[in-house]
Amino acid sequence: MSEKSLKNVVNSGTVTKNAENMQLTIPEENFAQILLGFLGKKQTLSYQVDTAFLLRLEDIAQFHYLLTQKIEKEQHTFLSVFNITIQYNDNTKRQLTDIKNLESFFEVRDVVATDVTLQWEMMLEFPEKKIENQTIEISFSIKDKAPYGNINLNIEHTNQAWGD
Repeated sequence: MSEKSLKNVVNSGTVTKNAENMQLTIPEENFAQILLGFLGKKQTLSYQVDTAFLLRLEDIAQFHYLLTQKIEKEQHTFLSVFNITIQYNDNTKRQLTDIKNLESFFEVRDVVATDVTLQWEMMLEFPEKKIENQTIEISFSIKDKAPYGNINLNIEHTNQAWGD
């Protein structure tokens, strides 16, 4: 985030001052811009493969729990957002915004999922008290009438040791 952009976001708020404290109140949607702007430029680690795969909702939920458990065990996660986007063969798209929605999800329409994207965004505090922002995105795409599909993994990180 440029210095000018940051100033515009901060200037969208109001400042309240008394003898002991100063308080900046900003719109909620601007909070993330400010917070992420201070965390530095992200680096990216990517991997892509064409292969046959079977992906079930139960597999996605299990992977989510394994990933979050591992990260929370190793790092202090204080903000975590999970999104899943499902694209169907009729060009419609559905987005689920937490694991509980996924676990109770049942598609009633006569459609086939052609693309599934899982995304985790996390704010982590490392032992040296440095706050980092990490994004993990995995997408699964099937090729039209092909016996295989495409799997893409993308990790955006501000701490190189974390991404590798």
